[in-house]
Amino acid sequence: MNTAQQTADELEAYYGEISRQFDSDNPTELITKLERRCQLLARSAVLLADAQFIHDKARGDASEKATELSATELREYLAGKCAYEARLLKLADRLNSTLAKQMDALRTMISYTKQLMNS
Repeated sequence: MNTAQQTADELEAYYGEISRQFDSDNPTELITKLERRCQLLARSAVLLADAQFIHDKARGDASEKATELSATELREYLAGKCAYEARLLKLADRLNSTLAKQMDALRTMISYTKQLMNS
């Protein structure tokens, strides 16, 4: 399992990769992008699990130190203490979702391109 920093770095790198422009008129590039996103989707599932673990562990560690707080105070305390881990979890979840949506879009582009080539 990755550390929080390794997970964050990998997520940021993948977001950078999927944010780049590409030639949507090039069928070969569309297929390459789809294949790469399939790989990233598989990896993002592991990163999502890692981020969930990191977040849950941070909350558990922080809650052990906050025994004298009310439920509301504890919730706010944990949110503040675990903000970085919560961001990491949200980023991993959004990457996973974004990859799935991009893959659907790429499949549509590939189908459209095939249709144009057969016309």
